[in-house]
Amino acid sequence: MRGTAGKSSGIDGTGMGLTIVQQLVAMMGGGIQVDSQPGKGSRFFFSIVCPLAEAAPRLVTLPEHPVTLEAHNILVVEDDPNNRNQLSMLLSNCGFNVRSLCRTAGRNPSPANRLAGTAQRHD
Repeated sequence: MRGTAGKSSGIDGTGMGLTIVQQLVAMMGGGIQVDSQPGKGSRFFFSIVCPLAEAAPRLVTLPEHPVTLEAHNILVVEDDPNNRNQLSMLLSNCGFNVRSLCRTAGRNPSPANRLAGTAQRHD
């Protein structure tokens, strides 16, 4: 459960994020700190030392024939409405034709399962 004082933020997770970050920061020779206030939450900070990178030349290669994305159809099937909406918007903004459905569990076939028999492949 995420949140403070037993209140869930409504975000599901494994609770492994901080442990993973701590291990990555340690592998890079850095440190992690926390600023916590009961009832208000916690802030985590980390510091690592990284060498300066040399500037790489910026090369842009354009395709000989422009790619047309409008002709490509994508079906997004995702349980979480936030993920489904974000991915659908991202793909739409890239020019794809997007349809999205929510996969459901249970005896009743989901819209995706009903479409599976009639779906066309869009390459």
